[in-house]
Amino acid sequence: MTQPNDITKKDEIIQILRRIAGELKTDSVARDEFYRRSRRSGLTRRMVQRLFGSYNDLVRAAGLVPKRFPSTEAPSYSKEEIIQEIVRIAASKLEAHDNLL
Repeated sequence: MTQPNDITKKDEIIQILRRIAGELKTDSVARDEFYRRSRRSGLTRRMVQRLFGSYNDLVRAAGLVPKRFPSTEAPSYSKEEIIQEIVRIAASKLEAHDNLL
């Protein structure tokens, strides 16, 4: 049974995930990245599982895209796509660092 405080907490967690996605300029946030960046909020994996069922259910509730792991049937990324992702992440890290100064 969902408690009123659970609904408020779910909304807070969704907002945290959306904020992180915005900071990263992406529509998909890796689970470990989410927990690392939300550590100060006191969020735990168990809390997400209890409130949403799974991390991917949280991602969907936030209107984002769950990460998919490659399989033998999934296409692999080209070198160009990998380089673009590395550049995007490096730029976001530099921007975050500059904002701290």
